[in-house]
Amino acid sequence: MARTGRVLAVASVAAAAVAVTASATRAPPPSTGTLDGVASARAFTEKNVTGTYTFFKDFGVNGAYACPQTVVFNANPVVNRERSVFSVAHGSITQDGARCTGNSTLDVLPSSVLSKDDLMDGLGLTAMTELADTIVGSLFNNTRGFLLGVEPTGRSCGATRLPGGSAVLFVHEEGNVRLLDNLVLPGGGGVSYMGTIVPDKACLYVRGPGDRTPGVTAGGGAVNQQAGGGDADGAAPQSTPTPTANAATPTPAVESEDSCFPATAAVRLADGSVKTMADVAVGDALHVGHGAHSDVYAWSHKLVDRAAEFVAITTTAGEAASSPLLLSPSHYLYVGGALAAASSVRPGDALTDGAGAPLTVASVSVVTRTGVFAPHTLHGDLVVNGVRVSTYTRAVHPAVAHALLAPLRVAYRLGVKDPAGAWLYAGRPAGVVAALLPRGF
Repeated sequence: MARTGRVLAVASVAAAAVAVTASATRAPPPSTGTLDGVASARAFTEKNVTGTYTFFKDFGVNGAYACPQTVVFNANPVVNRERSVFSVAHGSITQDGARCTGNSTLDVLPSSVLSKDDLMDGLGLTAMTELADTIVGSLFNNTRGFLLGVEPTGRSCGATRLPGGSAVLFVHEEGNVRLLDNLVLPGGGGVSYMGTIVPDKACLYVRGPGDRTPGVTAGGGAVNQQAGGGDADGAAPQSTPTPTANAATPTPAVESEDSCFPATAAVRLADGSVKTMADVAVGDALHVGHGAHSDVYAWSHKLVDRAAEFVAITTTAGEAASSPLLLSPSHYLYVGGALAAASSVRPGDALTDGAGAPLTVASVSVVTRTGVFAPHTLHGDLVVNGVRVSTYTRAVHPAVAHALLAPLRVAYRLGVKDPAGAWLYAGRPAGVVAALLPRGF
C-alpha cells in the first residue's frame, strides 16, 4: 500500500473509532478549530504545526542524510476533521531557505487515534527503523499526545530532500518531555518540537518563543590579583528578577546531573600557563576575568572516565573560534552581560572574554566528550577556552549555592587543602555538606 494510502486508511479507521466513541460516551466535538482524535487528553490546532523550526540535535548513524538546519511551515495545514488528519502542502514548506516543490502533502494525525503498535503498523513505520520505534514509543509514554505522519513520496526543497517514507512528528506540551533516556525537551512558553525520522537517523527541531533562565548580574567574591593567593569571601552573585535581553528558544537539555566541563577544557593560570581541566588541582589560581585570578578550593565533580554530552559554542574571534567552549546545558555563562544557561545560547549572542570584551557566538551544537569536571573558585567565576563563565549552574540558584559553599571557603582559607575531599568529587557524596553542594548540571 502506498504511504499516502496508509495515512488515509489509518485516518478512516480512526474516524470510525471517533464516531463510535463520541456517540457512546460524549457529545460531538466542535466543528472548527481543533482536532482531538478519540477520547484524547489533548487537543491540537494548526498552531501546533505552523512556524519556523530550528535544528538542534540528531541521532543515528546515517551519514548519507544531512539534517536541514531550518524547516518552515508557512501556512496553516488543512484540517480534515472527519478523518482526523492535518494535511500540509509541500508548496507551503521551506527548508534551508528553499521552497519545497511538488503537489504532494505531508499528512499527520494525532497519536490518540490508535495504539502505538497499530499506528506504527498502519503508517508502515515499524519495519523502517528501530530508532523510529524507540522515539515514537517514548512519546506515547511521556506526552499527552502528539502528531505523527509520513512523507509519501519525499519532500524536495532546493538542495535538500527528505526521503519518501520518512516519519514526521510534532510535539507541543506545557510540561517537560523526556524523549530518550538522556534527553529532556523543555515545555511551555509556546515552545514546540518537530522531528523527522529516516532509516537509522532522526533530526530534532525546536520552534517558538522562550525565556532564558533569569539572569544573574556579574559578580562574586572579591578577587585576588596575585598569583596563588587566597580570596576574601565577598558578596554572593546578585540575582535579577527579569530574563536577559534577546530571549531565545531554549535548547533542549541533555540530562546529566554530573556534567560541567570535559577533561580537555582549557584554563589559564596566574603565571600565564595553560592547563586542561583534567590537570587542574585544588590550590591552582585560575584566570577569572579582567586580569584577576582566584584559587580553586573544591570540586563538585572530578570524574576522569565518564562520558557526557556538552553544549559546544564557537565564537567568531578569540580562543573559542578554534577551540569551542564545551559546558553542560544548564551551566551558567555570561550572555549579554548577565548569566544565562548554556542551553539558551544562540548564534549572534554576545558572550564575554577574559578581558571583559564581547565575543559573538558563531555556532552552537551538542557533542559527547569524556571527563566530567566542576571546579569552584573562591571568586565564583573562571575563564574557560577564553570565555568567562560561572562556576554555578541552574540546579541551585547562584546566590544560594554561594552561601551553601561558604564553610568550604572558610576551611580552605584556614589551611585545609581540599575541604570537599575526593570522596565527594569522585562521585561518592556523603554527609550534610555534600548534600548541599550544587550538582554539576
